[in-house]
Amino acid sequence: MPNWVVWLIAADIVVTMAVVMWIVHRRQIDLFGGSLGDLGRFSDTGHALVGEFMRVNYSGTPEDLPGVLERLLDRLEHEARGMGLKIPRAAMKIMVRQSVAAHRLASTQHLDQALAKVA
Repeated sequence: MPNWVVWLIAADIVVTMAVVMWIVHRRQIDLFGGSLGDLGRFSDTGHALVGEFMRVNYSGTPEDLPGVLERLLDRLEHEARGMGLKIPRAAMKIMVRQSVAAHRLASTQHLDQALAKVA
């Protein structure tokens, strides 16, 4: 590949990133009722809350997992509303699944089965 093509691609990436950053900054993109920063803060807070909540309330018995996740989702929705965010339940379930799996507090198989039972 000619050297000038590599430079052209690199310049294109830099210009594209600059334009995207300018648009995000200019418009303060509204995500779930808040800014990208608000969503990031909720994600950090939520991840910590998931770990703490699961360690306190989940005994490791897969049969108990749906009930625990239901209460956890209710708690996270309350926290999100308190931060002015309106995160749909489906999006919240994805976040919970990723966070519980990252904390290694339940197997992904048990998580998927339990989340399918949770409204």
